[in-house]
Amino acid sequence: MRTYLLLAALLLISPALAQDAATFAKQLADADAAKREAAATGLAELGPQALPALEELLAATKDKAFKVRVASVRALVAIGPKASEACHERLLELLQDKSAQVREEAAKALPPLGLASKSLPQLGGLFGDQKWRVRAAAVEAVGSTGAAAEPLSEELQSLSAGDPSASVRKLAAAASKKLEAALGGKSGSEAEASGALALDPHWAGRSLDAIVADLGKDQIALMSALEDLRRMGPLAAPA
Repeated sequence: MRTYLLLAALLLISPALAQDAATFAKQLADADAAKREAAATGLAELGPQALPALEELLAATKDKAFKVRVASVRALVAIGPKASEACHERLLELLQDKSAQVREEAAKALPPLGLASKSLPQLGGLFGDQKWRVRAAAVEAVGSTGAAAEPLSEELQSLSAGDPSASVRKLAAAASKKLEAALGGKSGSEAEASGALALDPHWAGRSLDAIVADLGKDQIALMSALEDLRRMGPLAAPA
């Protein structure tokens, strides 16, 4: 009896959700920006049941009001994987939006939709964004891709050491560790650098501490030490 009642309830609820999706979709075209934002937020709350409004949501990501664009991106994420293929190109465009909040939200949307690994060049392009929250969102998205993030390993290490934001430095360090673990202990660039240095007689018995010590000597030693650090690449990060 309980199962029958549950099924009956679901049959009643589903059409109601579909009706809500249609209502919200229509409201996305309202002249009032606050109502358009509320409609996008309502669709986000519906989750996958908002799929029938996908086309309207994609159009709403171009809304003149940035809050509507933000709410629409969140609704796309709430719909889930079924929205991925349709919204990927649009999300890449939103990574360049004039609103920092929209750029941040678009970067955050890529991992849950399974699109981060397909968007690495665009995410890496946000590493130099003026807003730290945008950089942080991009770093987290890249970090979620595991070994696929290898082409951005040096950029992550650079951010972990020198980004002005402590939050970004922390996230970049965590992303670098994830990448290192995914690659079996060393990032590809580190492994390549280690192999190259091991074959170079110049490095026989040459430690990083010895190179750093030369930084405080005369100009010739200083220039030589700086060149050595440059050649070491990511291995010189502790210095």
